[in-house]
Formats: sequence, structure tokens, C-alpha cells
Amino acid sequence: MTFYVPGAPTAAEGESIYVGICRYNGKNPSPQTDRVEGVRWRHEDHEHMAKVGRRLDGYKDGEIVIAILESSGDYLVCTQNNGVLTGEPIKAPRADIVQVWKFQTA
Repeated sequence: MTFYVPGAPTAAEGESIYVGICRYNGKNPSPQTDRVEGVRWRHEDHEHMAKVGRRLDGYKDGEIVIAILESSGDYLVCTQNNGVLTGEPIKAPRADIVQVWKFQTA
């Protein structure tokens, strides 16, 4: 799947939203060729999966994942109330990561 931001009416607006999410979280935007579509991780004997455009399964309140950002220590899973409009993103520590999916390039 190619990169997109759920709910963005155009690719240009999606890019603008993505850049805003990165800035809100103090990160530089990743190049379009290296953006994260999904992550799967283990935390306290439970497995969690986050994929852009899908409900966050088994964690928090099941909000739609808007973006997943890479940082040096964690993957930052961003939903409307966790790292997009308010609050902190959900952190998936690199040490707990089981699988990572990247968006395909066009």
C-alpha cells in the first residue's frame, strides 16, 4: 500500500497533516520511501498491532491509527487523542517490536 493519511481528502493534504503530526511530536518527517505502515509488538505478555487506517487492536480505546513515526528508541503510534490532536503518542519500544511494515513506494 502506498503512503496515505486516513481522512485526508488529497495526497497533498495528507502530507501536510503528516508533517504537522511529526512537528507536534518533535520529529522530522521521514522520507516518503521510508514511512511506517504498521508495527506489531509485545508488551507485558500481550501482543499489539497498529496499522495506519485501522483501529488500534487490544490497546487503549481502539482509536484509528493516523500515523506511525520512527524515533531512536521507539515507534510512536499516533491516534486522534494520542499524538495527533492531543496527548502523547503510544510508544512501541524497539526492543519489543516483532514486525514492521513499511509503505510501498509509488
